[in-house]
Amino acid sequence: MNAELLAEEARLQEAALKRLGHWLAACLAVSSMGVLLIYFALSAPQKNIWLVILGVIILLLGAAGGITIGLGIRNGRNNVRKILLAIEQQKKPQVQDPEN
Repeated sequence: MNAELLAEEARLQEAALKRLGHWLAACLAVSSMGVLLIYFALSAPQKNIWLVILGVIILLLGAAGGITIGLGIRNGRNNVRKILLAIEQQKKPQVQDPEN
């Protein structure tokens, strides 16, 4: 691939990583809501086990989503780094063997 196509791919992946960052924040917010639900269910005068279970499920779903998206962001950043390295390698002048 030529350098222009690689640069465009890196730019598109950076934009996708930014969107994934927003989704990561949303997953963290969902996890926080699960923690709040657990807290309020346990601090109420009448303990409601169903609200605690629901809070734990929400917490676990948000945490699992956050972990998955975080791994995707990490792998995506590594991919962009490799693309930029490939662009640099293409721009370097190729040294030819003088014996050939």
